[in-house]
Amino acid sequence: MFGVSASGGSARAISAALEGISAFEWAPDGKSLAYLSRNPMSADEQRQRADRSFVTRVGAPERATRLWIQPLQPTGDGGWRAGEARAITPANQYVDSFSWSPDGREIAYSAAPTTGFTAPYYARLHAVSVATATPRPGVDRSGMNTSPRFSPDGKSIAFVTTSERLGLMAPRGLAIVPASGGD
Repeated sequence: MFGVSASGGSARAISAALEGISAFEWAPDGKSLAYLSRNPMSADEQRQRADRSFVTRVGAPERATRLWIQPLQPTGDGGWRAGEARAITPANQYVDSFSWSPDGREIAYSAAPTTGFTAPYYARLHAVSVATATPRPGVDRSGMNTSPRFSPDGKSIAFVTTSERLGLMAPRGLAIVPASGGD
């Protein structure tokens, strides 16, 4: 990912996410960036792709899409110096959306245990400590539970849900849960 100073200038690398970035959001204090990216390829997979011996298996799970934190320090000339990015969600979760808490200490996110077309219907809400990368459950019920957004005071999380209904035609609605989790 690249960034350009609001006052202009040349683009500078902010992140070296080898698998690309599908979503990002600045931390409330502007000192780090959260983004979604897939787990990097293993050395063996890189070798197989390079020598064209890689085999794609239908139905095999893809590498997980995880939530990463990229610390950034301003350089004084409108640019940033990037620190080491780290994944803060478990390797067995496919994260699809997230939101910083107003104080920047936590990130609410939705994730499913699988990927694919129907994955959103198995998504649950979680929150993860930015400092310790310790996740905790937020909303654990059937159906779609995605697109979490913290309230401005950080006490609640709004999200899109099918209210325990499964299926493509299940009606969607907006729900609110305490930021600490629950019903």
